[in-house]
Amino acid sequence: MKKREQNAAADFEARYAAIYGERWPSLRAALESDDADYETVSFPPRAPYALNSASADAARILNVSPGDTVLDLCAAPGGKTVILAAALNGRGRLVANDLSMERRRRLKTVIKTVLPPEIAQTVTVTGREAALIGRSEPECYDRVLADVPCSAEAHLLRRPQELARWTPARVKSLALRQFAILVSGLDALKIGGELLYSTCSIAPEENDGVIAKLLKKRPHAVELIPFASPGEATEFGRIVLPDIERGRGPLYLCKLRKTASSQKPRQ
Repeated sequence: MKKREQNAAADFEARYAAIYGERWPSLRAALESDDADYETVSFPPRAPYALNSASADAARILNVSPGDTVLDLCAAPGGKTVILAAALNGRGRLVANDLSMERRRRLKTVIKTVLPPEIAQTVTVTGREAALIGRSEPECYDRVLADVPCSAEAHLLRRPQELARWTPARVKSLALRQFAILVSGLDALKIGGELLYSTCSIAPEENDGVIAKLLKKRPHAVELIPFASPGEATEFGRIVLPDIERGRGPLYLCKLRKTASSQKPRQ
C-alpha cells in the first residue's frame, strides 16, 4: 500500500473512531460485511429487484398515495423509485431524476424490467441538475425524496482503492452539495407537502449537520415530522446502522413538512 493510501486509511479510521468511540470496531466490521439484509420487490412475472431493507423502509416512510405528484431527486439505481411508483398504483406522476447518463440508463432498465406497464407509465426519467430543479419547478410536488450523493463509507471500506482518495475535505464538499439538493427539493415541494432526506453516510456533517443548516436558513418554511422507526434517534432524524440492525443500513433519514414558501425573494 502506498504511503498516501496508508495516510488516507489512517485518517479515515481516526475520524470515525473519534465519532463512534468503543462502538466503532463492531460498526466497522458490519459496514465491511457482505451479510446485508435485503428485501425483494417483485411484480410477477416481471423481474424481481433486491435492495437493502432499510432503503425499502425509507421509500415507504414518504407515504406516497395514488394521485400524488412525486419527485425523486437522485433516483438511480432505482430501488426506491420502484417502491414510490408502486405506491402511486398507476395514478399520479413520479419524476425520477439523475444527472448521470450511465446511471439513468440503469434506472430506465430497472423501471422497464421490474414495473408492470400500468405502473411504469406514471414514471418520467429526467437528467437535470438536482440542485436547480426547485428554481424551475417551485411548489409543484406533493412528495419529494432527496436521497443524496454521500460519503458511502460502507462502499469505501470494501474498496481500498477508493478509500485511498478519502479526505475530510471530501465530507465538507459533499455536505455543501447535499444542502443545495435539499433546498432545491424543499423549493420544489408544495406547501403542506412532505420531503424525506436520506443518505447512506455515517458522517454527522452529512446527516444532522445538513438538516441543522436547513432549519437555520429556512426556519419559517419547514418543520420536522417525527417517526418511531427504523433505527435509532439522532438530533433531527433517525439512523439505521448494520451493527445492531442485523445488516440493515447504513441509512440516515429525516422527514420534513413544508409550512410556507421556502424560496428567497429575488433582489
